[in-house]
Amino acid sequence: GIAGHGKGSATVRLEPDGPDETILHYTAQATVGGKIAQIGSRLIDIAAQRMAADFFAAFKRKVQERQAGEAAGLPRAALPGTRAAAP
Repeated sequence: GIAGHGKGSATVRLEPDGPDETILHYTAQATVGGKIAQIGSRLIDIAAQRMAADFFAAFKRKVQERQAGEAAGLPRAALPGTRAAAP
């Protein structure tokens, strides 16, 4: 468009680390062009890093909530992040 263009991709890899731990590795790449690129890639990188940090903080909270629910013996349908099966 008038402001320019952007394109991005991410790769996520999960690695087991013992019976109850998983390490999450991720890489992300983005390219921008046009007028938006004139803002500066540094500002765009900072915004992308903040978005990734916010995402993984929320992801961690959800996983911890689910683990706490499982430890409390809640039924699967009551666990955070669980969707009811379609009829």
